[in-house]
Amino acid sequence: MNILIDRLPESVEIGGVEYRINTGVRTSILFELLVRNKKIPDQGKIYGMLRLYYPRIPADRDEAIRKALWFFYCGKTGKSIRKNATRQPKISGRIKSCTLLKRIRQVLHIRGKSTSGLARKDVKRINELKKLYALDDEVSVDGRVALAKRNAEMKEYVRRRMEEVKRRVGT
Repeated sequence: MNILIDRLPESVEIGGVEYRINTGVRTSILFELLVRNKKIPDQGKIYGMLRLYYPRIPADRDEAIRKALWFFYCGKTGKSIRKNATRQPKISGRIKSCTLLKRIRQVLHIRGKSTSGLARKDVKRINELKKLYALDDEVSVDGRVALAKRNAEMKEYVRRRMEEVKRRVGT
């Protein structure tokens, strides 16, 4: 799994059956906290991991454990994890990197998505998301700065004119 170009899996195959896997960053952070808790025995940690990652725990628990760890380590296997252990960032850093890259890919997908052939409600939703994730171009940023400057100048002009009127009326 290359987290830069591949979609993160939302399920894993265990014993020929697809099982949904919880891929949220909170799940992996909770797992990391679980592993670091010295008060919880190893069996409790394993059961906790299975409960965190799988909405429905697979019958083949050994394979389920391997697949959850495979996801947790961003597609790395046991040998490559041990080999690169000194060079890898902390677990939470890897999790955040995986999640951040997943989010970036989703945003880029939305920005480039065509709405042709979609239902009206889907077009509306995609266009709202495109607007939400749109980048400001220089022209629009410069335009807003110029507008704010013009508004400030207009307010100052009106303030000065009001003072002038008050002085004339007051005399």
